[in-house]
Amino acid sequence: MTTPILSLPEIAESQAGKSYSHNEALNRLEGVLVRVLSATTTAEPGSPSEGDTYIVPDSATGTDWAGNDGKIAHYYGGAWHFYAPVEGLAIYSTGDAKSYRYLSSTWSEDVSGGASEDVSGGASAPRNYLINPDFAINQRGFSGDALAVGEYGYDRWRSAGVGLIGARDVDGYVALTSGDPVPYADAIDALAPVAYWRFGEASGTTCVDEVGNTDLAYTGVTLGTAGLLVDDADTAATWDGSPSYASAVDLPAAFLGPSYPTAMSIAFLIKFATVAGNQLLLRIDDAGATSNAMINLQLRGDTTGQLSFDKYLPGGGAVYSNLQPVADTVYHIVWTEDATGLRLYVDGALDKYEPSPETYSGGAMTRMQIGYNIGQAGYSFLGVMDEFAMFDTALSAADVSDLYDAAQATLIPDAAAAIAEQEIEAPDLAGKQVTLAADTGGTTVTGDIDGTSGNLPLTVTIDPGSTGNIIVACTGGQVKNLRLVEGADAGLYQPRDPTLEHQLCRRYYAKSYPKDTAPGSVGAGNAYCFALTTSKSLQMGNVMAPVEMRASPTVTLYSPNDGTADAIYNETGTANHVAAAVNTTKNCIGYPQIDAGASAPSADDLFAFHWTADAEI
Repeated sequence: MTTPILSLPEIAESQAGKSYSHNEALNRLEGVLVRVLSATTTAEPGSPSEGDTYIVPDSATGTDWAGNDGKIAHYYGGAWHFYAPVEGLAIYSTGDAKSYRYLSSTWSEDVSGGASEDVSGGASAPRNYLINPDFAINQRGFSGDALAVGEYGYDRWRSAGVGLIGARDVDGYVALTSGDPVPYADAIDALAPVAYWRFGEASGTTCVDEVGNTDLAYTGVTLGTAGLLVDDADTAATWDGSPSYASAVDLPAAFLGPSYPTAMSIAFLIKFATVAGNQLLLRIDDAGATSNAMINLQLRGDTTGQLSFDKYLPGGGAVYSNLQPVADTVYHIVWTEDATGLRLYVDGALDKYEPSPETYSGGAMTRMQIGYNIGQAGYSFLGVMDEFAMFDTALSAADVSDLYDAAQATLIPDAAAAIAEQEIEAPDLAGKQVTLAADTGGTTVTGDIDGTSGNLPLTVTIDPGSTGNIIVACTGGQVKNLRLVEGADAGLYQPRDPTLEHQLCRRYYAKSYPKDTAPGSVGAGNAYCFALTTSKSLQMGNVMAPVEMRASPTVTLYSPNDGTADAIYNETGTANHVAAAVNTTKNCIGYPQIDAGASAPSADDLFAFHWTADAEI
């Protein structure tokens, strides 16, 4: 007979040789309950000592070990004995100073009941050396703004480039991009326009050219209309056909005279109030002398409902867009032309390409009109126009795409600039092969392990002489489920329990605020409070760290009243006092010491403060 769980031999009534059963049971208990020497040794030890115990990994070799994967090997009485583990069994390994637990037929590193790292080749992933690999712990209040080089966002992740570690989206992905959305005006300026009218005036009759070349004159245009850019406070202008237009008789040099530009581009945002009728958007002409029009851009709502582009009137054929605009919809329109042909882009994408447009053969141009044909009444634009720019070059497809992204306040990717990195403590990886992998959502992500780069998944061998820390980085695309594991196979990603992940992060950075509250936030929630017994007692008992930190941290105190740093708040006297933490150690945040030069508080005053403790590498 044996016990039902550990199969320990029982002593039967009137059994002869009771000592045998008793001794066997004691040895089995010692084998499964005390400790193991290793959970990763695959080769059967050649000269074991009495009492040596191991967890046998998958694919173990040796006369006795082969075929006993996952079992506990216990050497006593001059022979190996193997015990099948039971569900939930936990045991400590002295070889790597870790505890392991047997769950779902797999030995895994015990992480206080959470999901864990597999050590025996089961379905789970091997140990992940990265902390906060899902960018889920955010004690610092990071919200997807650009980080300075070396600045931390999500706990344990910092920027190593000029770019942005993006906000975690609903699917768990974090984008690695070049930075904040580029303001549209900056994106235009970067392309060197010859004229740029934002239509952002609040009043008056002058439309200012941001380049400084050619101001326009407003006639009948309503100013102060809500702008058409996303997340941009600059206003736009409304044309109501009364007539209303913006015009000039002193054009940019590239658009003057009898010679048609060898290259040009026109970019603007537009929203039609109606798409009925023939609506003129832009006309550059000779002020009616011969009715020539070097450029004539209009909506042909009276016929096809498409945009048309003409270069000579009368005569000549027009190039028509594929786009048929609808009312109350914002469009980003770009026309470009050079020796290769004419192109129309709508919302950042090519809509129409004409390799052989008509040639211009008219006379000198002297006048430009936006929204109305002064010489031909009735062709009035009805709607809102914004951000009108002209260029003496043909913008590339990439230029146009970037402009549209800027108009939408979209982050513009730049894999070379955006780097998220984590420095880990892993001297045990010296000389070993490791793999960095992630889910990338189909994007290309470049990884770097201690100076060796390549697309993910990336496998490298750590310098055998490494005794310190290892820097792991990712750049470009989007990532989630990052893992750095020993060996050439990253396996499946397996998260840790969120509570444990938070504790691991707090070894490097901790705070008194609630987990998702940014330091410096106003409010006394979780704030520490103390009262002075005398006016000269400027200290309180020590505040203990929530976990033992990596090193003695740098502590910053905050007033919960207004978020002021390096201060504590006198609840009684309703004032901040300059203060700093003293007596700080790895296990102790310390206590606040009021600045000696500050006015002394009164006896029995009640104080409150928050703190952050930074022990990052």
